[in-house]
Amino acid sequence: MRMNRIITGVIGLAMAGLAPLATASTATAATGHEPAAGRTGTASTTAPRESLPPREITSKMVKVSAHKIVFKGKVKGAPKYANKIVRIERRVGKGGSWKLYQKVRSTDLGNWKCQVGAPRTGKWYFRAVTPKTNNYRKSYSDVWYTYTM
Repeated sequence: MRMNRIITGVIGLAMAGLAPLATASTATAATGHEPAAGRTGTASTTAPRESLPPREITSKMVKVSAHKIVFKGKVKGAPKYANKIVRIERRVGKGGSWKLYQKVRSTDLGNWKCQVGAPRTGKWYFRAVTPKTNNYRKSYSDVWYTYTM
């Protein structure tokens, strides 16, 4: 019984290893041209998206008064990120999922700020997010947290 599983696994691996070679050779035979090195059908469509640079988002938490905390930062980049939406996301605890906390608009220079709160117990984590565009991929700031002592 165990030997049958091992043989089936080895044959499956061998077949999976030969499948890309078989498709490459049929593509060469069918078109008469050799495929470009390192290019496949799926890689050529996803390569531009993966090669997009991220935006540089700086951020920091500032305690303004005893009961007021401000999460602020700047979106840097060649085309200025002026008067555009920056999403502030919050995660409750380490294992939670990121949810929209607030949308803020950047200034003419790309600066943004948002007043945030702190939980009675535990920690709230915050980050800033800019959406994907034609020139930049979806970008994130550093993660900061608030808590009550």
